[in-house]
Amino acid sequence: MDLEQVRRWWTEDLGYFSNGDQDAMVYLMKTDPRFSGFERHPHTAFNSRMEDLVANRPVFILHFTGRPEIKARNYARAQASLRRGPSLLDAHEAKLWNLASQPPRITQRLANKVRSALLGR
Repeated sequence: MDLEQVRRWWTEDLGYFSNGDQDAMVYLMKTDPRFSGFERHPHTAFNSRMEDLVANRPVFILHFTGRPEIKARNYARAQASLRRGPSLLDAHEAKLWNLASQPPRITQRLANKVRSALLGR
């Protein structure tokens, strides 16, 4: 799929253009009759992003997007924001899955990096 073609076709009402495979799927669902039987739901119904968490919007599944360093930074931000361990589950769910429910101990250096990321510095 030519993503430049998709970019030219994309409209603001479709949401953020991420220049990726999901944009190509939206394009095909809207333009190719073979995919006309599918429904498109708002991403927040099942695929929220860090911006949704920060804005205190309801989050069902948190999708970390972007380059690896952005994903890692947002993962650390989510742990700090939610005060959760590596699984990001609450203590009850973590116990059901036999996962650590407490955030791991972190060094002061890492805490400062997370704090800076949360503050946008």
